[in-house]
Parts: sequence; C-alpha cells; structure tokens
Amino acid sequence: MSMWISAPDLAGLPGMPSDKTTVLRRAKAERWTARPRTGRGRTGCEYLITNLPEATQQALAAGAAGAVKPTVRAIEAGKQACHVAQV
Repeated sequence: MSMWISAPDLAGLPGMPSDKTTVLRRAKAERWTARPRTGRGRTGCEYLITNLPEATQQALAAGAAGAVKPTVRAIEAGKQACHVAQV
C-alpha cells in the first residue's frame, strides 16, 4: 500500500523544512514522485512517502502527522527554554 502526504502536512516534521513553501521547493529540486491532491477545494500535490528523508519516514511511521507535529514543537520549545535559562 502506497502512502501519500501533502506539503503542508510535511512542514515541520523531522527532516523537513518548517514551512510549506520550502517543502515544495525541496520536493521539486529532489524530484519526489507526486500526484494531484484529491478532494473538494484542495489543490496542489501529494508526495510518495518513500521519496522522503529517512527521518521523516520514521516520524510518519511512529504516528500520524497530527500527533508528531505537536511533539516536535514541544521539543523545540523545550530546547529554546533551556537556552534562555542558560543565558
């Protein structure tokens, strides 16, 4: 079974840029396999997960993107708080 994911869902995941536009640029530069997004009012592409970096594939395998993104943001917030505390 193939799995596809959109640029907005990839943004901020491990191994991915933090914004959709940079994900789209990377997808184009690295020639990821893409297909048109389906659904009412949805435009753009979805990308085959096997084209993504290993870290991103592992994060997606660990759980749904909706569960991984908040965890990544919490880790980043914790790192920033530690940095501020050290200053």
